[in-house]
Amino acid sequence: MAMMFMRFFTYELRYRARQISTWIYFGLIFFTSFLGVLGAGGLFTGVEVNAGDSTGKVFLNSPYIIFNFSALWSYLGLFIITAVMMNITLRDFDSGAFPMFFTKPIHKLPYLAGRFAGGFTTLVFIFSGIGLGIFLATALPILDAEKIGPFHLAFFLNPYLVMILPNLFILAALFFSVSILTRRAMPVYSIAVLFFVGYMLALGMMSSLDNHDIASLIEPLGFIASMISTLDYWTIVQKNTQTIPLEGLFLINRLVWVGLSIAAVLITLWRFRFTQFIGDSAGSRSTTLASVSGFDSPEPLRPAR
Repeated sequence: MAMMFMRFFTYELRYRARQISTWIYFGLIFFTSFLGVLGAGGLFTGVEVNAGDSTGKVFLNSPYIIFNFSALWSYLGLFIITAVMMNITLRDFDSGAFPMFFTKPIHKLPYLAGRFAGGFTTLVFIFSGIGLGIFLATALPILDAEKIGPFHLAFFLNPYLVMILPNLFILAALFFSVSILTRRAMPVYSIAVLFFVGYMLALGMMSSLDNHDIASLIEPLGFIASMISTLDYWTIVQKNTQTIPLEGLFLINRLVWVGLSIAAVLITLWRFRFTQFIGDSAGSRSTTLASVSGFDSPEPLRPAR
């Protein structure tokens, strides 16, 4: 089982490394973060970038600014995550290779776990562009030194641990589960839209203290919960020196949505059957995001004999 898991896992990593879309996504996030910090630092004349600080006193490499960039890309990156996870789950159906492939003596646990782990690891690499872009922008001697604080590795790691990695898991798990059980793109797109709707609803509810608990829970990616719990009440000194604590409503948000995502994966493991797809006709296959985008050509996984 472990060897079969590693075969699927390493296959996914090799496959994604060969796809130009992987590098385009990484470059997009890296250069957007890089240029965003330079813009927030006033490098571009006539261009004003607000990274969440209107005072100009919060360091550009502070945990607060890095966290804000992480939260922003949690939403801007929704369709990157959708593309990666749907390509993993649907390309065997899209290529027409699934009848032959699914009749092989393969266990569903290493098949699903290996492919999910490969996709999740790819997403971690792609979204590492946030921290790398911010680090490079603040390390180059082109910004006002007064806007750059001392480097602390924890300032970069903290947003990944409390925001990016949980959000990547939540989104990847839900998109993976829905796409592999339905074999259709539209339900996955619908979930992505619902995430935006949840954010807008939570944002509108923040004005009332009575709605804070609900607002922090209905927004799946945790940004509203983090603001309600701590960020809205921090001083300039705290924003420059303190990492984002995983406590209060923010902690509850993380536990609830990660728990729901784990439940979705377990349901997928329970419901998935290789044999349920064998009788499907070729005409019932859905079009994947990868084939629409033109970045990834379908390539069926062919395990070694």
